[in-house]
Amino acid sequence: MPDESSAHILQGLQVALSRSLSIEVSEADLGVAQDLVGGPGVGPWHRRLRRAPSTTDQQAAITHRAAIMAAAAIMAAGTGRQVHVATNEGEQAERAVAILGPVFAAFGLSVGCLRHTQSYRYDPDLAARVLGHTGLRACHRLEASGAAVVYGTFTEFGFDWLARQILVRDNPDEAAMYSESLDLILVEDVDSFVSQAAPLSISDESLAQDHRIELTRLSALIARMSETAGDFEIIDASDARYAAWCDRGLATLAQDFSEEVWDPDSTLRAMADAALLAQHVSVRDQDYAVRDGEVVPRSPEGRLFPGRRFRHYFHGALEAKEGLDIALEATELAGITPEAYLDLYRSVAGLIG
Repeated sequence: MPDESSAHILQGLQVALSRSLSIEVSEADLGVAQDLVGGPGVGPWHRRLRRAPSTTDQQAAITHRAAIMAAAAIMAAGTGRQVHVATNEGEQAERAVAILGPVFAAFGLSVGCLRHTQSYRYDPDLAARVLGHTGLRACHRLEASGAAVVYGTFTEFGFDWLARQILVRDNPDEAAMYSESLDLILVEDVDSFVSQAAPLSISDESLAQDHRIELTRLSALIARMSETAGDFEIIDASDARYAAWCDRGLATLAQDFSEEVWDPDSTLRAMADAALLAQHVSVRDQDYAVRDGEVVPRSPEGRLFPGRRFRHYFHGALEAKEGLDIALEATELAGITPEAYLDLYRSVAGLIG
C-alpha cells in the first residue's frame, strides 16, 4: 500500500466503499473500523469489541457491517498484517469478496475466500477481461488462505487450521509449507458467533472401522490365551485386579498382527491391553452388565449407568467378548474449542449489537 497519511486512506476508503456497496459510508463507520484495528499510536492488544452502527433496516445493518469489516481489514493489511474476516455464512463471505474485491485491489491487497466445496481469490485481471465476471477465480485452499485478507466462516477457518495441524504432524519435513501463524481475526457479528459457535473436530470414520475389525480379531485370539501357558499374569492388588503381559503372549500377538504390539504407547497395544482386561479380568454382572444388547458400566456397589461407556478401547473389547456389535466412535484426528481457537490469534476484534 502506498505511504499515505491516515486521512488520505480514510478518504480513499470512503469513496471506494460507497461506490462498491452503493451506500454512503460515513466517517463514523470508518472511525469504528479504525478503532477495531487500534488506530494510529495504539499499542499491542488482544481482544477489542465495538458496537455496530444502529439501524432498524436489517439489510442496511449487514451492509454497514461489511463496509466496516472491509475498512478495518484494509487498514490492518496495509501495515503488513494478515487478516481473517469471519462472516456468519459462507455465501456472505463469497459475496463480500466478489463485491469488495475491486476495493482491496485498489489498495494493492490480495483477497481470498474459503468455502467448504471451493475456495477463491479475487483476480482483477479476470474481472477486467471478462465482461460481467465477478473476478472470483477458483483455486486451492492454500492459495486462497495465503491472501492478505481472507474471508470465511469461523468453521472454515477452524477446520483449515485443524487440517494444517494434521498435515504438519504427518509431514514434519514439509511443516513450513503448512504452518500458519494467526495474526488478526475480525468477527463480523460477535453475538451470532457466541450463540452458534461449537467445538470443531476432524474425525476418521474409516479408521474407526479398521479398529473394530482389529479389536474383534485381537479379542478372539486373546480369549484363547491363558495364564498357565505363560501368556499373561493376573495380579491381585489391594484395590484392584489387573493383568500384565508376558513376553510369550506379546510374541504371539506380534506374529499374528504386528511388532507394534511391543510398543506400550501404540494403538495396537492399547487395544490388546483392553482385550486382555475384558477377556480375563472383567466379570459380567460384577464389573459390567449386558442390557438390551448393550454393555452397561456397573459400579462396585451394583449401580448401573446406562448410556455411559468405558474409556478408550475397553468398552469395545467387552462388546467383542459378549458377541455384540462394536460401537467404537470415529477416531478424532484433531479438535479445538471456539475459545481456544480464537486464543491462537495475536489479535481478535469484532462488532456487537
